[in-house]
Order: sequence, then C-alpha cells, then structure tokens
Amino acid sequence: MEDQRLAGFTLFELLITLALIGILTGLAVPSFQGLILNARLRSAAETIADDLRQARREAIMQNMPQQIQFQYLTAKQWSYSYSTGSRQKTISSNDFPNVSLEKPSFSGNGLIRFTPVRGTVNGGRLALSTPSNKNIAVILSPLGRVRLCSNSDVRYTPC
Repeated sequence: MEDQRLAGFTLFELLITLALIGILTGLAVPSFQGLILNARLRSAAETIADDLRQARREAIMQNMPQQIQFQYLTAKQWSYSYSTGSRQKTISSNDFPNVSLEKPSFSGNGLIRFTPVRGTVNGGRLALSTPSNKNIAVILSPLGRVRLCSNSDVRYTPC
C-alpha cells in the first residue's frame, strides 16, 4: 500500500509560498503604478497634439478658422474644447488623473485659432507633468506644426 501522507503540501510550504508571492507583489506594485502614470502623461500629450493637428486640418479643409479653447483653473484642473464640423469635443484633467498642466503660454488668453490659409496659428507651448517629475511639452509653431519634446522621456526629442 502507498503512504497517503506524502501527497499534497504541508501548511508550512503553503505559508512560505504565500509569503513569497506577497513580497514579489509588494515589490512590483510601485513599478506598475509608475508605468501607468507615465502612460497617462504620454496619452495626455499625444491627445492634445492630435487634437491640435486635427483642428489645423479642419481649418485648411473647410477653409474656415478653427479654434481650441483652453480653460485653466489650476495645474490639476484644466480642460479644452473644440468643434469639428457638427461634433463638439471636450477633454479635461479628469481624463488623465495625476497629470498636471502648466499654464498654457499662447497669446489670446487660452484661445488657439488656426487660420484657413496654410493653418497658421498663434504659436505657443503646453507643459504636462506628473508628481514623479516626468514631463512632456507640446510645442505649436506659428506655422501650425505640432511637436512633442521631453527631457525625461527618451521617446521624444529633448526640449
């Protein structure tokens, strides 16, 4: 007859395994939180850049001025909105938790206006950051070209 006591795990082995899983999870969670925060920062910067490019395209294609209006209350409470055709789009800081925006540096009191002639605009800069000092800048040239730069993310050219 076989000895039935050798099958399975002992309580001690199970506790050691659970302790190791807990330690590894505790070490991994902060890294994942940093990854999520960096992804939110990149997503916010790329969303703003894409919307600026879209507004420029619409101005040229429809031969009508297009504008994006930024509302800046604090670094953590900001939003912008614009219309494309019959569609109104609003993006706010609630869409990107823990992503701060420095006060936009555009002439026109937060209003970015693309002209239909070649999509020229009042150029300026937006700077987004996280609590961990990661940052990405969205730069809009007077010719309407949008570029992203960062001194803390190697995916983008340095500012």
